[in-house]
Amino acid sequence: MKKVFILLAIITLSFNSYSQLGSSYMQFNAFNGFGFESQTISFYTPGGSSSEISYNPGGGFGLQVEFGHYLGRRVSIGLNISNAQVLGLQYQKVNDVSNKSSFSFSRTTFSPKIDVDVYQNKRSKLENISIGVAMSYAKPGALKRLENMQRLQTIYYKSDLGFTFNTFATIDFFKNKKLKSVIGFSGRLLDFEANKTLIEETELQKVSGSGIDIIVGLRKTF
Repeated sequence: MKKVFILLAIITLSFNSYSQLGSSYMQFNAFNGFGFESQTISFYTPGGSSSEISYNPGGGFGLQVEFGHYLGRRVSIGLNISNAQVLGLQYQKVNDVSNKSSFSFSRTTFSPKIDVDVYQNKRSKLENISIGVAMSYAKPGALKRLENMQRLQTIYYKSDLGFTFNTFATIDFFKNKKLKSVIGFSGRLLDFEANKTLIEETELQKVSGSGIDIIVGLRKTF
């Protein structure tokens, strides 16, 4: 992370002559993600049949907040803070016999980023399109699972440093110079290693936190 902030500092100094003319912004996003790899737990219905519940450590839904500053007309730097929740529940009750399987996982990500506007048109509803890259420091939560009413081992994972890429479109939906709506997607490359060697369930020793998020949000410019 230290190297990332040093890089951003160098870029900021390089564009210092433009930064006096740049604007700052704050952005709030909601997102729904889809992981590249999935895991499963089983579920037996009270009637006797069985099925599997899939979950994606790299998916989930959540919220983001982003702070940024334009260094010129097209280049901006920022910090995106994101929290994702991966949750699932299967429950069934038949003739007073019930069963339940569930899972929960989370990750909090800090991403210093650089964006470039590749399209700008202040006279259009679609004001700009940007692309960006970031270094992402992700801190995962514990993986908790309940399989057929039986609590499985809680697994803790180490933090990881990965990459994120994104593209956003800014839309003048409110006809307001300072408040804009945004829509876009981001992709990330992350892997989480268990804190200790797993004797059982070795397939969970390392799980993928990689995935793609579909994002909608609001941007306030200052």
